[in-house]
Amino acid sequence: MVAPVRAEEDMAAASTSSYRHNFSSSVPPVCPYCNKASFYSPRDLERHIRIHTGEKPYKCPHCDYCARLKAHMKSHLLRKHEGMLNNANISVVSSSEPHHS
Repeated sequence: MVAPVRAEEDMAAASTSSYRHNFSSSVPPVCPYCNKASFYSPRDLERHIRIHTGEKPYKCPHCDYCARLKAHMKSHLLRKHEGMLNNANISVVSSSEPHHS
């Protein structure tokens, strides 16, 4: 895991469930872990932060696999469960209990 760049108190605000940046401000959004600043939307920053936190909120309905991105879950379903994507209900694990698989 990469060491955070900002103070410890700022890390609580960086979780994907609570961190929101005002994209209308003149200051570009910056990842609190690595200082990356090229995000097009708040959702992009939230997904990026999962790289650092290890959060994998998408749970496979057929096995124990969890994914960081919904697109990764769709690929998993197509590869491992032979096209069960159409019948699958891709659930999101509660942010109070992040899944780290």
